[in-house]
Amino acid sequence: KEINAGGGLLGRPLELYIEDTASNESVAVGNVRKLIQRDKVDMVLGGITSSMRNAIKDPIVARGKTLYIYPQLYEGKECTPYLFCTGPTPAQQCDTFIPWLIKNGGKKFALPSANYVWPHTLNVYARKVIEDNGGEVVFEEYYPLDQVDFSATVNRVISNKVDVVFNTVIPPGVGPFFKQLYEAGFLKNGGRLACVYYDENTLNINQANEIEGLASC
Repeated sequence: KEINAGGGLLGRPLELYIEDTASNESVAVGNVRKLIQRDKVDMVLGGITSSMRNAIKDPIVARGKTLYIYPQLYEGKECTPYLFCTGPTPAQQCDTFIPWLIKNGGKKFALPSANYVWPHTLNVYARKVIEDNGGEVVFEEYYPLDQVDFSATVNRVISNKVDVVFNTVIPPGVGPFFKQLYEAGFLKNGGRLACVYYDENTLNINQANEIEGLASC
């Protein structure tokens, strides 16, 4: 409203069209086609995961020749005409953060992860930075996006005396995972939680005591 009241953008009023991806790639592709073919939008903004971005970018940029801005952190290595990624890449997430975690957490890392493209690619980079700085990856595991029982993973963290849980499990699993780690005494025993995507939008997923000391960047 403020932009339009001030004359719009390049003399044209802005119009907002909203479609729900429903966190479902098939639904998202259909709804994105509506934006491109029916509504003839000039720009698309959105797609919360890299797998979603990869699903919807073809109808937007390859077929639709429409500007697409993806605003989330992501794994890098994206070079597609009309597509601009504005979030941080693994180097920006890891090069300073991981040495800090080793200094302020410990050298033994676990990499519990959601099973899709961003965690896989990020962990390749993270593992290298961990090992280059004298750390050790005790284990690296991948889980379905909707998994909520992490008892086996928590047992591995505790039994292997992991210092830092470098998490890329995403909602809905991350809340139960952090809660189960807390209940197993991970934080009480000096463990450090780390999660590069955690911000004010995710702080209400867990009780404060369940994520005390969580480090993000």
